[in-house]
Amino acid sequence: KRQELCHKLAPFGIVFFEEPITQNDIRAMADLRARTSMRLACGQNEAQLYRFRDMLIAGAVDILQPNVAISGGFTQCQKIAALANSFNISVDNGGAWPYVNMHLQAGVSNGGLVEYHASSVAVCQQIYTNLPRVKDGYIHLPDAPGLGYDLNPGALPDFEI
Repeated sequence: KRQELCHKLAPFGIVFFEEPITQNDIRAMADLRARTSMRLACGQNEAQLYRFRDMLIAGAVDILQPNVAISGGFTQCQKIAALANSFNISVDNGGAWPYVNMHLQAGVSNGGLVEYHASSVAVCQQIYTNLPRVKDGYIHLPDAPGLGYDLNPGALPDFEI
């Protein structure tokens, strides 16, 4: 059925099908990728480097989507991006937290899109100051040290459990 869906969506110029298979089942992803011309992307909720490796070896994806907040931080995501690059595969940010993921995407040669979730952006806007704004569909990286924005410690009590 996913193959049929890919075929029916083809005329609409869909750039990629994100996480089409439950739990990123690698064999099923590789099978779907062999049966469709639509690009497949996944990985935004993966946390282990070996899962990304296995997707690449199986030929299961066209785009990997490591997320700095989920996939082990900047260093781990750089390793994932380098591994993907060795397979000529790009990385895009999937999931939330664009203000940390924008740095990964800008810092690797095979980096691409940053997914912008309004809910995580709203949280970031409450706990950080000096966040960059989206202009004409782009987030321009800040020039300030570190991530380029500051924590607002006064806002943190509002998030205590």
